[in-house]
Amino acid sequence: MEMKQLLLQTAIQKHKEIAGKISHTNLEEVHQEMKQNFAQFRVMQSYLNGTLDQVGIPNQTQVNNQPNNHNINTNNPNTLNTLSNNPTQEPTDEELLKRPNHYKFIRDIVGGYVDGLFHGDRPYKFPETYVKRLKVENGAILKVVGEEMQIKGLTYKFEIVKKLNEPNFDRREINDCIIAEQSGKLYIESTKANKPLHHFDGFDFSSIIFISDKDRINWNLRAGNIVDICYNVKNPNIISVIMNHSKLRKVYA
Repeated sequence: MEMKQLLLQTAIQKHKEIAGKISHTNLEEVHQEMKQNFAQFRVMQSYLNGTLDQVGIPNQTQVNNQPNNHNINTNNPNTLNTLSNNPTQEPTDEELLKRPNHYKFIRDIVGGYVDGLFHGDRPYKFPETYVKRLKVENGAILKVVGEEMQIKGLTYKFEIVKKLNEPNFDRREINDCIIAEQSGKLYIESTKANKPLHHFDGFDFSSIIFISDKDRINWNLRAGNIVDICYNVKNPNIISVIMNHSKLRKVYA
């Protein structure tokens, strides 16, 4: 088979493969991939025709006028590879956030939300469950890769595009805390390392950190349970339970 015909069939097949991946959440990415495939096809076709300068690749005169490129020969196949495979510069955070379906994750004390994506008139929230499962940190850039209609409304699926882990100065998390009971009230006694909570992290906690009735009921807590907690440094005496290790299955808030 003639080389040009083989090249054309290869390009068409590649286009079909790319088109097969298209969905409403990745239109821009598929479009860019198709453009790149077509551009590579035109470059190779022009190379076979000996008219490399007709498809947007600098001809010999243009190349010779560029600094440090005086010896480049566009008739050399090695030169063609160099010109057509320049490494792409990694996009900035601002450029990523301008792309369709790309958003920034903001960590709350419990859970977090997706900046710029809404559920009704409120920011789209992440429960602590999803934060832990996705292993997403404050400032991460996310991409919507799917959606599903459920009873509570439209929900989205995400993937992490870039982990930034920007500091969240207000949030603290303490793992493996031991629950004790006093006069029918549950409180955090210490960590498993026998470190009293009121000496933790340099903060002056009150002598007893009580667990709210809401957390007690939601987590079915009792004395002796091992839990993870979090709190706001501006009000460290009010804590939230985000995991009960003593349950048969680990379930996040």
